[in-house]
Amino acid sequence: MRLWLIVLVAMALAVPLAMPVAASDMKSAILALPAPARAEVERGWRYLNVADARGALTHFEKAEQLAPKSPAPLVCSAVAYNEMGQSTNAIIRLNRALKLDPLMADALYERGRARLLKGEPGTALEDFEATLKIDPTHPDAAYQRGYARYQAGRYNDAMADFNVAIAAHPDDAMALCWRGYCRRKVGQTRAALDDFEASLRLNPHHAHTWVGRGLAKRELGDEAGAQADFKQAIALDPDMANLGVLSEQRQFTLGLAYGLVGIGFAVALLIAGYLMVQARRSRRARRI
Repeated sequence: MRLWLIVLVAMALAVPLAMPVAASDMKSAILALPAPARAEVERGWRYLNVADARGALTHFEKAEQLAPKSPAPLVCSAVAYNEMGQSTNAIIRLNRALKLDPLMADALYERGRARLLKGEPGTALEDFEATLKIDPTHPDAAYQRGYARYQAGRYNDAMADFNVAIAAHPDDAMALCWRGYCRRKVGQTRAALDDFEASLRLNPHHAHTWVGRGLAKRELGDEAGAQADFKQAIALDPDMANLGVLSEQRQFTLGLAYGLVGIGFAVALLIAGYLMVQARRSRRARRI
């Protein structure tokens, strides 16, 4: 979910320096960069747009050196670090950016994203809420706050955020997916199923959505459909089975397995008991 920043950077790089802009945002910070640093930021985003975060980082770090008092290159570097899964390095850059400009909404947003990636939904939530206080119309902060709230178990609050995200972008497959998870958690299983199906029509390649639809189908009594969805999820992402996302499925399967083992054990005891009785009778017969 970094399309917002791609568009913002593209707009900034295309606008003449004389154009008046609002303070404390990435657009104004990029426009204020010296020309060499601005050129490095532009080169970095070209790499990032083709999924080469490491190549992008090389140019963003050059921009940092050329403009050490600007938060913009630091935020760009943080985006690259997040794309590489190095959230700790991203947070270091963003803390430096926020010292330079404590009211930069985009830096707060990206730090929240880094904290989510690091598994810290509580502090991530604080950053997303701070982002929305500064910029209530931030394109992705409502979605990310919703995801952080979901991780914190605040399902109704999360659903409200996803509603905002979907109202702004009705074709947002991820927002539909996670609203479906929220609806399922609060007992709205049929509505959750509708969200998962809408999400899959937009993006049939997201494994979490198949899992969500499978869980909803199970709760609605369609076990065969649930198993088919779980298989599709694992086909898309084999690691899903090891990451806990199928925990409810595993609990069901393990429960069934333990039940069968228990039955088998009981039958084995009966057979063993029968054989012992027969052996005793045989020994008695031999004695006689």
